[in-house]
Amino acid sequence: MDRYMEERGYIRISTDRVTSIDAKGHQGIDGVYYHKGTDTYVVAEAKYNTAQLGNPQDGPQMSSNWIDKRLQKAVGSDLTDVINSQGYDSLLVRIMPDGSVKSKVLP
Repeated sequence: MDRYMEERGYIRISTDRVTSIDAKGHQGIDGVYYHKGTDTYVVAEAKYNTAQLGNPQDGPQMSSNWIDKRLQKAVGSDLTDVINSQGYDSLLVRIMPDGSVKSKVLP
C-alpha cells in the first residue's frame, strides 16, 4: 500500500507500519498519508483479495468513530489536530492475488 500511495504523490506520515501481509494482531490504522501538492490527508486500510472490513465494538472499521479512536496513536497528537481540522479521505486499498491494486474512497 505504501508503494501504491507513493506512486500517487503521497508520503506516509504514520509510524505504525505493517511490513508483512501475514502480520497478525495489527488493530490500528494501516496508513496515514499526506499529499503536499494538494495539501490533503488520507487514512487508508489495506485488505488482501476478498478480505472484508471488520466490525469491532467501537464501530465499523474505517468509520469516523473507529478512525478517531486510533488516529493519535498513528500520527501523534499534533498531526491529529491538524488532520481533524483540515479533514481527510478514507481509502480502502485492496491488494489482489496477481499483485494489482484497487482503491476505493469510503463514505
